Amino acid sequence: MPYLIHAELEPEESETPSIGDRYQSFLASRPKSWENNAIDMMIELAKEASDAGVKGKVHIVHLSSAEALPAIKAAQDSGLQLSAESCPHYLSLFAENIPDGKTLFKCCPPIREDANRQQLWQGLADGTIEFIVSDHSPCTPQLKHIDSGDIENAWGGISSLQFGLSIIWTEALVRGYSLAQVIDWMSTRPAEFAGLKGQKGKIAPGYDADLIVFDENARYTISADMIKYRHKITPYEGREVQGRIVDTYLRGTLVLDKGELVGAPQGQPLLKQHTPI
Repeated sequence: MPYLIHAELEPEESETPSIGDRYQSFLASRPKSWENNAIDMMIELAKEASDAGVKGKVHIVHLSSAEALPAIKAAQDSGLQLSAESCPHYLSLFAENIPDGKTLFKCCPPIREDANRQQLWQGLADGTIEFIVSDHSPCTPQLKHIDSGDIENAWGGISSLQFGLSIIWTEALVRGYSLAQVIDWMSTRPAEFAGLKGQKGKIAPGYDADLIVFDENARYTISADMIKYRHKITPYEGREVQGRIVDTYLRGTLVLDKGELVGAPQGQPLLKQHTPI
């Protein structure tokens, strides 16, 4: 089983910053060095474990600092079992465009500069970042302090689960990536990582018939009234995206028909099967 690492390592002696409603102050309060240092520490620990005969797997969740990519790549090339993921918000949003007082954009690690975002896409392209996950936050509007704009005390996390495929497809298109590549990043590889190879993540005999009908050319503007998850908030409200999910099938059963939910929830726990030792 992999160790899932939220990579932020705060210095032992650090002053508590004053953030208030300023996004740039929040960004400065959690610098890239926190991520870089945490990842360096995990690489060193993985090396120590490997030298001791323990071939553990370390996985960096929701990577936001592109500065850590060379260290991750070097560790992978050396034979360490180190992998990383990133998220739609780190690949589509950037700090220069986030206004003050907009708490819906707060997450940890934070959304960083556009140049950093472009480098994360390069990390995906060369395989250093293995796949894309939602990191969806189910946070309530109250905990987000939307009305006051208090970024400092707002709960961190991005609500976007429903729109992740459209967001990434929109960004991938302008970079020349195929829909097949996006499916690999967002479905096949995450399923394999979770131990569900042979069951989830592709259309093939023996796999669950988890399918979507996707109009890759349709464009729409994200609005709060179309949100299907519980709390109707997202920093993507008002953003135009390309690619709309029309229908969804869960194990062969239609559960979303022309954008409308059908029937009662049918989800089941997904547990990796382990062979007894």
